[in-house]
Amino acid sequence: MLGGCHYTEEQKWSVCCVLYVQADQSATDEARTVIGWHRQSDYDGNGRGGQGSYSEGKTFYSDKDEKIRSDVAAFLDDDPGKRATDYFVGLGMACSSYSSASGTDGTRCEISLPVRVICGPTYRFLPGTTPIPEQMKRPLVGVLHVSVDLPTGRALKTSSRVDPIPGEQLCHR
Repeated sequence: MLGGCHYTEEQKWSVCCVLYVQADQSATDEARTVIGWHRQSDYDGNGRGGQGSYSEGKTFYSDKDEKIRSDVAAFLDDDPGKRATDYFVGLGMACSSYSSASGTDGTRCEISLPVRVICGPTYRFLPGTTPIPEQMKRPLVGVLHVSVDLPTGRALKTSSRVDPIPGEQLCHR
């Protein structure tokens, strides 16, 4: 039915703005845990990660931060002598103290991991969506940067972004 439709390159690039991350084949179990938290994030074409909802089997979380808080709580229940930072260090993250200009103190844990990046159309659930550019149909190689802030006395907050490796690009030209 849509076989006769022709799209310009500009039209194809205009819908190519959602990124999905996947672990590469050499990823450790710890890396897969961190990447798994971010697999359902809506990344824009520039690699900025969003919150989005998170589901795992029949369990639904309002966002990935809630999922991570649940994982940390389970870790602490299993070993009450540990701290939340011990969980993140065990996943290969580097943690250090911070103090912000607003007087908030806490700990930030960070990691950068190689990932496969899949580019998809913004309107991915609609039939007949404009196709994405041919070069974006293959998985790309990128780096997922994750940071987890553990502010003193407050709930943790994560942020993430995906960067292309040198010589590559994400969904935007």
